[in-house]
This record gives sequence, C-alpha cells and structure tokens, in this order.
Amino acid sequence: MAATVLDSSKWRRAYQAEARRRADGTRAAVQAGQGRAVLERMRPGLPLPEVADPFPLEVHHAISSPAEGLPVLPA
Repeated sequence: MAATVLDSSKWRRAYQAEARRRADGTRAAVQAGQGRAVLERMRPGLPLPEVADPFPLEVHHAISSPAEGLPVLPA
C-alpha cells in the first residue's frame, strides 16, 4: 500500500490527467467565446424594426394586370 501511495510516476500521471481535464474545459470555454464573437461580427444588415423603407429589402410595388376578374389578394 505504501509503495503505491509513494509512487511518483503514478502521482505525475494523475496530475497530468487533471491538468489536461482542466485545460480541455478552459479551451472549450475560450473557443465558445471566440465563436460567439465571430458570429456577432458577422450579423448582416439591420434588425427589421429599424428598417423604415421596405424597398431596400427588394420589396416591389404591386404589378397591375390587364386581366379582368382576378381575385383580390388578401392583405
């Protein structure tokens, strides 16, 4: 029992395993933060509530049709 407790290579492996476990947790948190930062910078355009004119969004004026008797589109 005492030989197992005093085995320095066993303690070193345990220490290295714990250091790897903690480093992996830190690495995952850092990568997640970096990913969120990149996605925030990549947001295109403006939020819709800030858009006052729909025509830059390529909304077009109604097209009139020469055909008679077509049903009216719902509003």
